[in-house]
Formats: sequence, structure tokens, C-alpha cells
Amino acid sequence: MTKYFLFSIALFSLLSTSCTDNSNQSEEDSISETSLSYVEKDTSFVLKQFDPNQIWPFKSNDKWGYKNNDNEFVIRPIFDGCGFFSEGFAWVKENEAYKIINNKGDYIDKSASFDAVGKTKAGIIPTKKGKLWGAVDTTANQIIEYNYEEIKILDSNLVLVNKNRNWGLINRVGEEVCLPVYDREIVFEDGLAIVTRNYRDIGIINKSGREIVKCQYEDVKIINDSTFRIAVKSNRSENNYGLIVNEKIKYPAEYNRIDFFQEQSSGTN
Repeated sequence: MTKYFLFSIALFSLLSTSCTDNSNQSEEDSISETSLSYVEKDTSFVLKQFDPNQIWPFKSNDKWGYKNNDNEFVIRPIFDGCGFFSEGFAWVKENEAYKIINNKGDYIDKSASFDAVGKTKAGIIPTKKGKLWGAVDTTANQIIEYNYEEIKILDSNLVLVNKNRNWGLINRVGEEVCLPVYDREIVFEDGLAIVTRNYRDIGIINKSGREIVKCQYEDVKIINDSTFRIAVKSNRSENNYGLIVNEKIKYPAEYNRIDFFQEQSSGTN
């Protein structure tokens, strides 16, 4: 017999549903020569609308520097390459080495050089040595070891990392939040992320790295921050559905379908 289950959610319920292993990271936020001529000649007014205090890369006599929106020199063109500023810091290239400067043109540490530098976020600067990524702070002190094929800053204390082709999480000082055991990049929405192991076993983690829904289902859908629809294969290779509420199985996965609707109340004056 086909089994159906209707689940009511009150109106006030909360309904919801990087740096890579190559040196292109630094080139992604650089600016091309074609774009530069456009910036220099045509877009000063447009750029001011976005950020009147921003400074922009420009090229002169095969060297790179920075100008402001009034086309005035801010940092003289002495570099072999440079990137956009983020949080007041940018990478510059000297010969084949990447270094980091502030928006006054000063090196944060002239002796510190890298094979690539990423975009600063939350005071963390992804840097690459050899084939692996780590990170430094805004004074060039190393805060994350060079252990990862990819690294992406999520917020001030959470960093997404890829190691041996698997994804995990660390904090801003390199301590593990969750081991790199997930097959796909972890994407959080409202503090939760759907994750996959073995390319088929699906679950959910929170930002503490804890699996609040174990990776053992064919499919998982986030209904709100405490309610999740789960699916397992039936004997007929079709999905059977259930519900997990507050990390406990409220309804086992034995329904052919689970629908959700909102309760709406009508008030009278």
C-alpha cells in the first residue's frame, strides 16, 4: 500500500531549504591590460560610485602600480604584476615571487615571498608554497600550515580545506573542526551544510563540524534548522522518506511521499 504523510509547519517556523591547487589564484583577481586601458580612460566616474577610496592596478612601461579614481599615482609602477586590494592588502609580483603590500605600498614583510597569494578575508591571507596552500595573517605570520590542495576562507574563524581530494574544516589557527572526509565542497546555508561521503552517502553538518544527520541516506532535504527529510532506497529501488527532528528519527523512512504545508491563521478585527 502506498503510504503518504503530510507534515504541518506553523507559519512562524523557519523554513529553509577558494584557493585552488595552482597559481591561478593570484591571477583571478588581477586585471588585464585591455581592462586597464578601459579603467584609466573611461570609468573613473563609474568606479567612484562603488568605492571613492579604492585604488586600481595600472601598467606603465611594463611595470605595475596603482592609481586612485582621479587617475593619480598612489603606488608607483615598480612591480611585475599586482592584484586588487581586499581589506587593505594586495599581492604584488617581483620576478617570479609573490609578496604582500598594504594600501600605502609598504610590504607587510619584505622577506616573505610565496608562489601565489589569494584574496584577504577576515584578516586571513591564503598563500601558496610549492603545490600546497596555507595562510598568513596581515603581519605575515604563518597561521595555517602548507598542507592543503585548496583553501577557502568562510568567515573569521572557519576555513574550508581540501586535502587528498576530500573536503574538511579548520579554524583560523589551523586546528581541525572536521576531518577532510567529504567528497564535495562544503557549502553552508544558515549554519548548515549537506555533505556527501563515498559519493553516495548524504548527511548534514553544522559549523562546529558535527554530523547532525549521519551520512547514510540517499537524499536529505533541510526543512528548517531542526527538521530534515531523509530518503533511503526501498526494495524496488525507489526512495522511501522519513523525518528527523531535533537529531532524532521522528518518522522512519517508510513513506512514499512526505509533503509540507504552512498553517495559516485568519484573524478578525
